[in-house]
Amino acid sequence: MSKRVEIKGNLNFDKLKFGLVYTEVLGWLDMGHAGGDDMALLKQQFEAGENSGNKRYSVIYTQNMRVRSKTLGWEGGTGKFTRWDYYGAIGGFKNNGFRPVLFPDPKDPYVKHEPYKVNLPHFMTWIHPWSDFTSGKVRVMTDNGTSFTLFL
Repeated sequence: MSKRVEIKGNLNFDKLKFGLVYTEVLGWLDMGHAGGDDMALLKQQFEAGENSGNKRYSVIYTQNMRVRSKTLGWEGGTGKFTRWDYYGAIGGFKNNGFRPVLFPDPKDPYVKHEPYKVNLPHFMTWIHPWSDFTSGKVRVMTDNGTSFTLFL
């Protein structure tokens, strides 16, 4: 579960390998999951499979949390803790879908101070999670809830 001390500022957002960042468009982002390294490895597997000339090939997708090797501190005075302090730990607002949960600025007197879901921005709707497991194009090899292998 995420902790308050893991909150980072938006400075150097694109270089963060761990920590939490709040964005006005996507809400809280756990940079341990949002780094994109898993997608780069997945793309490499697809490219290798397509270039192999074989009719079928294996693709293995994994998603892991990065291990933190140092104590995380925080920077004061930036207001980045405002939402956390008002709404509480984000673990109480687990998002089980593909829609961001936004937390309105508690200092804004003109909005209802209640988290709400929004649609993803258009640029994030170009790729959809695979959902056609009955066509025969993809076979689930292990189905234990923690991982599975797809054959394309």
